[in-house]
Amino acid sequence: MSNEDVPVAEQVALDEVQVRAYLEAHPQFFENQADFLAGVQLNHSQRGSISLVDRQLEKLREQNMQLREEITELMGIAKHNETIYRNFCTLYLALLPCTSINEVQQKIQHTLTELLDLNAITMWPLSGQQDWVPRRKPVDHKALSELVRHRLGDEPFYFGRLSEQDRALVFDEENVQSAALMTLEDESILLAFGSQDSTHFNPNLDVLLLNQLRTLVSSVLRQIRERRHA
Repeated sequence: MSNEDVPVAEQVALDEVQVRAYLEAHPQFFENQADFLAGVQLNHSQRGSISLVDRQLEKLREQNMQLREEITELMGIAKHNETIYRNFCTLYLALLPCTSINEVQQKIQHTLTELLDLNAITMWPLSGQQDWVPRRKPVDHKALSELVRHRLGDEPFYFGRLSEQDRALVFDEENVQSAALMTLEDESILLAFGSQDSTHFNPNLDVLLLNQLRTLVSSVLRQIRERRHA
């Protein structure tokens, strides 16, 4: 088949492929053809025609701007994460001298409510412990255990939304749109965090700091029980 028999669009596409292949194989082409490089004009949506060099400079400026924005965003995230880490460290030190479950809950509420922009933090016993004193309403151990089985299964954490029934069971605050549920290591206590932001808690959250908190609170409560029964 001759070139006359090949559609023009296919000829152009083939020519473009050949030109690109040639330029990739001969990177010194533009160095040897400086006058040609300076004369190449490209269409620009805002500036009409610009030279190839101007287009390259514009592209580099756009890439640099994007990189600066990404770096600024990463620095903001890093600063926020550092603040969270420091506050968690402060919480860890505050929990160590606690002598009751209620005191543990108060320390967690005081530190994390504002830090994590939460509007509810609660702790519930999953069994009839003598050292637990409900503060607002009776504890439905059976319903709580069923919620843990349904939401957490064999996992220590659940992140996401709750049904209206589960929300009423766990939180006194009605305006909770997403929640983080965490059982302690001996599975005797449920620690719940609630946010009015429906996207605040989601299944993709990193559990590193919460896992450390889980380990520490479990240890502190275990020591409290041991001292009371000594």
